[in-house]
Amino acid sequence: MTGESVVNGMPMWMKFISWVGVPSSIALYLIYFLTTTVMGAISSHNDDHADEMRVLTSVMQQICANTSGNAADRARCFPTIPR
Repeated sequence: MTGESVVNGMPMWMKFISWVGVPSSIALYLIYFLTTTVMGAISSHNDDHADEMRVLTSVMQQICANTSGNAADRARCFPTIPR
């Protein structure tokens, strides 16, 4: 057990489990594990969603430009977006 913190002859994780109990320790670990996993999935989904939205926006702008009757209508297909 090299490198572990020891309190009263017990490692910290063992002291924590003895303090909160085994069922609570398992529940806390599962909550930690599931939240980190779900947050990773949400982040990945957000990235995919942003890419898909860029493609859809580009397709919609191209359809708008192709169906426009004049230059003024075509200019409205590509608005400037303030950043």
